[in-house]
Amino acid sequence: MDESSSSSDSASDVEPTNPSMWIIPGQYKWEVLRKRTQKAHISQRVWNTEHLRKIKTMCGKPQGGPPTGAIPQVVEEWRPETHTFHMTQGEMMITLQDVAGILGLPTDGTVVTGSTSEDWHAACAAVFGHVPEAGEFHRSSDLRISFLDQHYTWWTDQEGNHDAEIYFTKAHIARMLGTWLLADKSRDARRTDMGGCHILLQIWAWIQFPPIALPLPPHPEPGTHYGCRFNTVEKFKPHEVTHYRATLDTLCRDEVVWQPYIEYEWLDVTLEQQYLWLAAKPIIYFHTVEACQPDRCMRQFDLDQPIPDKSRKLRGIHDHTLRGKVEENWRRKLRPHIDRWNTKVQHIVLPPPLYGLMSPNHA
Repeated sequence: MDESSSSSDSASDVEPTNPSMWIIPGQYKWEVLRKRTQKAHISQRVWNTEHLRKIKTMCGKPQGGPPTGAIPQVVEEWRPETHTFHMTQGEMMITLQDVAGILGLPTDGTVVTGSTSEDWHAACAAVFGHVPEAGEFHRSSDLRISFLDQHYTWWTDQEGNHDAEIYFTKAHIARMLGTWLLADKSRDARRTDMGGCHILLQIWAWIQFPPIALPLPPHPEPGTHYGCRFNTVEKFKPHEVTHYRATLDTLCRDEVVWQPYIEYEWLDVTLEQQYLWLAAKPIIYFHTVEACQPDRCMRQFDLDQPIPDKSRKLRGIHDHTLRGKVEENWRRKLRPHIDRWNTKVQHIVLPPPLYGLMSPNHA
C-alpha cells in the first residue's frame, strides 16, 4: 500500500480506544507523519490502554560501563518518516557530532560494506589465526560470538606470544562490536524489537534530557572524549516505564540541552569534518542504510531552524536483512547511497546562527 492509498484511512484507525483519556493524542494533520506508519507505531498501543507496553531491546554493555535505562521510552519518540525524535520542544536526532563526542569514533571516511560471498573461513584464519567450524557460523557469513568466547577468553595462557596478542586483541574488538556496541537483533527477531548501539543512545539521552538522567559526572579530563565522563557511573535502579514516558512527554524548554558540546575541545576533528556533520546524507553500515537529516535539527548546532526539505524516503532499504543473502554484493546494490555519502560536501545545510530563544512556532 502506498502513501496515497493510506491517506484514505479513517481517523478512527489512529484514535485511542481508552475513553478516560482527557486529550485526543496523535496528529491533527497528517502532512509529515503517516497514518499507515502510526498503526504499527508503539505509541498507538500505549494510547490504546497498553500503558505498560514497551519496546524490547537487545541491550549489551561492557563490564563496568554505564547502566541502561529509559532507552525504550526514548525510542517511542522516534518517527521513521522523518528519521528524527519528535520531542515536545522540537525534532532531535543523534548526529555525527554526537558519535564523535560520545564514542570518539571518526565520522568521515570510506563506507563499511562489501560482499557476503567471501571465503569467510580464510578471512577468519587471517584475522584470528583460527579456522571456525561449520557450526560456528550463523547465516553462513556471520561468525557466532560463542566462537570468540571459546577460543579467545583466557589470555594468561598466551603471555609472551606476540602473534597471539594480536589475535586476542582483534577478537576483543570483534566481541565489543557484536555484543554491546552494535548488537544484531536479527538473531532474536521474535523476542527483540531493537538492536544497535544502545550505549550511544543512552548517553545521548542523558546528555540531552537531564530530567531522565543520573547526576552528570564532571566534564572529561583534557585529552579524553566526552563520553568518557560516564565510565565511573555506578549501577542504579531504573524508574518504571510510565515515569520515563511522562517525563519525556512533559519536557519544558529549559529541560532540553540543545548544544552540550559548547565547551568541549574536539580531539582529532578538523573544522572541515565538523562542517560535514551538517550534511544531509545516508549513514551506511554494511547492508543497513539510514537517512541522516540534520537540516531538521539545526538547533543542535546552535543554528536557526528553517523549514526543512521533504524527508528522504528510503523505500525498501529498511527491510534489508542478511538472511539468505549469501551471494549479495552490497557495495553494488547500495551504489546510489554510497555515491551520496561520497559527495556529502555538496549537501551541507548552513542556515544563519541562532540568536536568543527560538519562537515556539518552530517546535
